[in-house]
Amino acid sequence: MSKDGIRVRIKCNLETELDCEQAIKFGAEGVGLFRSESLFLKYQDRNVSGEEQFLAYKAIAEGMQDKPVIIRTFDIGADKFSTGELEENPFLGNRGIRYSLSNPEWFSEQLTAILRASAFGNVSILLPMITGPGEIVRTRELLEECKRGLTSKKEKYNKKIKIGAMIETPAAVAALDLIAREADFFSVGTNDLLQYIMAVDRNNIHVSSLYNPYHIAFLRALIKIVEVSRDYDKPLSLCGELASDTDFTIFLIGIGIRELSVSIPFLNPIRKIVRSISLHQAGILVKKILELSEEENYENIEAFLFSKHLS
Repeated sequence: MSKDGIRVRIKCNLETELDCEQAIKFGAEGVGLFRSESLFLKYQDRNVSGEEQFLAYKAIAEGMQDKPVIIRTFDIGADKFSTGELEENPFLGNRGIRYSLSNPEWFSEQLTAILRASAFGNVSILLPMITGPGEIVRTRELLEECKRGLTSKKEKYNKKIKIGAMIETPAAVAALDLIAREADFFSVGTNDLLQYIMAVDRNNIHVSSLYNPYHIAFLRALIKIVEVSRDYDKPLSLCGELASDTDFTIFLIGIGIRELSVSIPFLNPIRKIVRSISLHQAGILVKKILELSEEENYENIEAFLFSKHLS
């Protein structure tokens, strides 16, 4: 909570079910992002069975003691895990929700595992690489089939499980009002969103300097996401490297972000910053950063933020 009583929820990113104990220890208010593709590492890149998935998701749901747990469906492809397909540009290829929907039996197996785990805690589903509402509609259709299958077996699950959209493409930002009609909540994936807005490979040393979170196009995109989420009364969280960036925290609070999902080691540092500021102070910082960003005066942004750390 900020100095003037503004509630900011600070959740954690989870890589493995074994991290639950640390998350609880450091006061995480839930899991804002469980990267389900990390199970491929645990099982050495082989296909993970539905039962193995269920056991992992169940362990997290129980380990977080009824706190909210958001499970992102497999985000494979690009820089994460190979789909086994040869693509010239995997960042723009068959990844995330695209790959899942093009493999419906495989995707249904994961959705069924998540549904089964939802009987053991407060579990929601998050879809990566969304570009429009149709992807959510198709997922809901598959989910209903999975529910019918579990009902026929008399297995328990949360009949009202929520589905969220990961906002990490310019298309999702532009179509956010339409996506809001189908999604129960939003989660901003800042790593990919910044990369796609700036049309830059963040791992390419020749253009990595353009991977700049203070570029006005990116800042305006974040502000639009906050505005649309408010207009449609959709819960909004933000994850990615910027969520754990203590320099960026005050800006995020100032534009209206009220939930962050951060790496476990950053739970306390981010919480400390939130407690040290007021909404008025954050608003002043936002105004100054936007002015400097419009001028492409990035060095002065860094100097300004550094001076705030000293004051």
